[in-house]
Amino acid sequence: MDTAFLRPRLCGGRFNDGGIPLEVLPDLQALQELVVDVARCEYLRAHPDRRQVPTGFAENLKLKITAIEQGSAVAAISFAKSTETLFGETSLFEPYARRAADTIHDLIDAGHSEQPIPAGLPNESRNHLKRFGQSLRGDERIEFKSPGRDQATTLTPQTWERLLERLRVQDECETVRLRGRVPELDHDRRKFEFWPIGGSKVTAALPDSHREILIRAFNEFWDEAKILLTGWGIVNGDGKLVSLESIGDVQLLDPLDVDAQLDDLGTLRDGWLDGDGAAPDEAGLKWFSAMFADLYPADLPLPHLYPTPIGGLQAEWSLRGCEMDLEVDLKTHDGTWDESGPGDDDYELKLDLDDRRDWARFGKRVRARLGSNQ
Repeated sequence: MDTAFLRPRLCGGRFNDGGIPLEVLPDLQALQELVVDVARCEYLRAHPDRRQVPTGFAENLKLKITAIEQGSAVAAISFAKSTETLFGETSLFEPYARRAADTIHDLIDAGHSEQPIPAGLPNESRNHLKRFGQSLRGDERIEFKSPGRDQATTLTPQTWERLLERLRVQDECETVRLRGRVPELDHDRRKFEFWPIGGSKVTAALPDSHREILIRAFNEFWDEAKILLTGWGIVNGDGKLVSLESIGDVQLLDPLDVDAQLDDLGTLRDGWLDGDGAAPDEAGLKWFSAMFADLYPADLPLPHLYPTPIGGLQAEWSLRGCEMDLEVDLKTHDGTWDESGPGDDDYELKLDLDDRRDWARFGKRVRARLGSNQ
């Protein structure tokens, strides 16, 4: 019965006679540590309620070389302990080792392509990666194939160095969470262009995991479709994105996403209204974003947001023939609610928007116009 978990194929130079020199064994030891570290990360990601992996997790994922097979030198690597239970089922830990192998496969791919480096790679894994491949000489390579992939990927001294350089650059990056648009997407080159609100366009690798959302955002570019992108990037001293190195998550935003509208308002400068018009207060925009997220009911419709000439903002709703607007002073946090509709007298409220009770007051007005009994 074939029990091999991995079969890295060592080719060229010292491996042509079918043997594996002892000086290469530290590379394979580093591979085991890489598998365990990434598997641990995969387990904790799948169980966010846990802070540690179960006792015996690493022990059950220890590996051993069970054979050296023909084809240059193929190291048949199996789990040191059986991963089958008495009933023939695989252990609870093996699936995470297989996911780890997929991640390592993608990591090596990133060394000779523009594919993004897998997100969430543990810091400890970087040290193991420095040892996995460090003994390779100029004409040698390791062909690595995850059990979950159809084709092998190749680690050479050149791809090893490039991967370490990409990881070094990533160490200089910081987490970014930006809203923006997708003006360009190239299927053949597997790249897309991200245009953050208020920033400059940057080009990044098109990740398979978020391809469909990015394609949709690109197709709907002229309809002002926006995304929320989370990842790793290099940011300059002005806080602007310079390059995008890795992508963790992409979400397509509601056309009236409030934070995206606030980002747009934040790009305005004094004189935006034909030479007049004060820019919205930056601190006030952040305050409104936090208050809106915390106090505006998620089941109610979102408003259109507009700047006011005096540096405030106006939120507008149009529901069932009724026009409602909330004018906000971003510095004093005062608000004025106006409401009018066919056959209705105008209705006005003066609000203190630092008071959650006043948020509830105008929220009830919006709900009443929906005809909701909630």
